[in-house]
Amino acid sequence: MSFLNEWTSDVLTRMPRKLPRPVEVEGRRDVHLGPMLQIAHVRLLVEPADAFSVSIEVPGLDAMLDGASYARAAVLGFLDVVLVAEPLPLRNIRVRVIEVTIDPVSSSVAAFHMAGRAAGKRLLETLRA
Repeated sequence: MSFLNEWTSDVLTRMPRKLPRPVEVEGRRDVHLGPMLQIAHVRLLVEPADAFSVSIEVPGLDAMLDGASYARAAVLGFLDVVLVAEPLPLRNIRVRVIEVTIDPVSSSVAAFHMAGRAAGKRLLETLRA
């Protein structure tokens, strides 16, 4: 059995956690790493749903340089956190990407992945409060 199949089986067989209400979260990455900067900003609206879904609702994002790939990286980073950080995965949700701010020089897929992770951590902190 491959590790990916084992991980998928584990996540999908655990009882999912219910999201009690819609929550808007923001993820930022603004870090200076040696000679380069990593800058990314994403805002997500996470809503309860019967099944997992994602929609990217940022007008003109596809026309931006790498904009859609940045938004996808943010969602994947977000899922890294909400699917595995708690004993009960938060998977019956609708994730709506409602804002993406891209720096033409310092944004990258990696920066948006980390911004998505920050948004996932904020969601879990909000639910704990």
